[in-house]
Amino acid sequence: MKKEFLLISFLAIMFVFPTCQKDDLPDPIKYYNFKTTTNDFMLAYLIHSEAYFRVDEILRTFEDSLAVYPSGTYQWNNATVSFTPADTISFPKEFIIDYDSIRALDSITGRIIGTMSDKFLSLNAEVWYSFENYCVDGHQVYGDDFITNEGYDHGFFSFLFEVKDAYIFKSTSETNTDSISFEMVEYVDWQDDFQQMLMYQALASGTSTDSMRFAVDVIPEYPIIKEPSCEFIRDGIFNYMVTDWNYNIVGDGIIDFGFPDPESCDKFAKVLIDGDGYQVDFDFVMD
Repeated sequence: MKKEFLLISFLAIMFVFPTCQKDDLPDPIKYYNFKTTTNDFMLAYLIHSEAYFRVDEILRTFEDSLAVYPSGTYQWNNATVSFTPADTISFPKEFIIDYDSIRALDSITGRIIGTMSDKFLSLNAEVWYSFENYCVDGHQVYGDDFITNEGYDHGFFSFLFEVKDAYIFKSTSETNTDSISFEMVEYVDWQDDFQQMLMYQALASGTSTDSMRFAVDVIPEYPIIKEPSCEFIRDGIFNYMVTDWNYNIVGDGIIDFGFPDPESCDKFAKVLIDGDGYQVDFDFVMD
């Protein structure tokens, strides 16, 4: 009788407790590939930013360039630049930045084709440009970029920079590609001598090749800083958020361009992302 009671008690315990223990187990941590998503964002951001820097410098100096090259066509940093009409007073004016004509810089091929409504440093001047067979390190670039001169105040020229409907097709093999979608709005302040760019406001978003969504905004206390003498963004911090396809937040963190030294010109950016119970920490190389 005692044995039967013990057996019944044991079976009752086995029947009740396994279910409770199973329910109490924590859900397994799902690891996301934040590195791929971040690399895709940085690729899209840097490609469009570098194109902006080139267009900005060419359009700021086009009057001096046409004074030397009245034909409207000249060589500039491994590209052939042309303006139509080839004068400094007729607007709107079309421009082409052609990297296929020289091919000295093999990392960039194709053309940037655009229009400016007025002299670039004039209030409310508008610039639109797009990409034709434009490749950076083998990645095909599409999209419409816009620049609007919002005026000069307190020693700064202010520009609104927008990227719309942008796609970058990454070659994964000879037959396969992945695409990154990307849109951006930035408010860019150039010092009047154009020796430093400061950016206190920026929003960017898109979808990575691994179908993760990313969104960033600049931390105003740590503005993005770019100097013409430095090939890379020298300083500044982005808030960075990653969501899944249903817009559920799966990771958030920062991208710090000032790592390891905000005063030096280097090609590194620190990426820190917190996920569900784990952290991703790596250095992004901007070259």
